Amino acid sequence: MQSYREDTATSQLNPLPGSGSAPSGGGDDMSKWRARYESSINPFEAFRGREASRAVQNLNPIERGVLIVTRAVLANRRTRTFFICYALALHVLVMFTTYECATGEQTQRL
Repeated sequence: MQSYREDTATSQLNPLPGSGSAPSGGGDDMSKWRARYESSINPFEAFRGREASRAVQNLNPIERGVLIVTRAVLANRRTRTFFICYALALHVLVMFTTYECATGEQTQRL
C-alpha cells in the first residue's frame, strides 16, 4: 500500500479535466476524452439528450426544417460569417431597390 501511494504521488495524474499541469504533451487530449467519457456516463446528460431528441421529434416539419437550417448556419464561424454577409447584402439590395422605386416615380411625374 505504501508503494502505491508513492507511485501516485510522483506520477502527478490529473483527476479532473483541465486542472493542473499534464504529465506529458498528450495530456490535453486525455482531458478532452475524459470529459467526453464522464458526460456519456452522466445520467443527467443522458436524460437531457433523450428529452431534446423527443422535443425535436414533436416539432412539425417546418419547425424541424428551421431548426436544422439554424444548427447548420450556427455550426461554425465560416457559415455564420457567410450568413451575416448574405443578410447584409439582401438588406442593401432591398434598400437600394426601395430608394430607386421611390425616386424613380418622382422623376417620371415631372
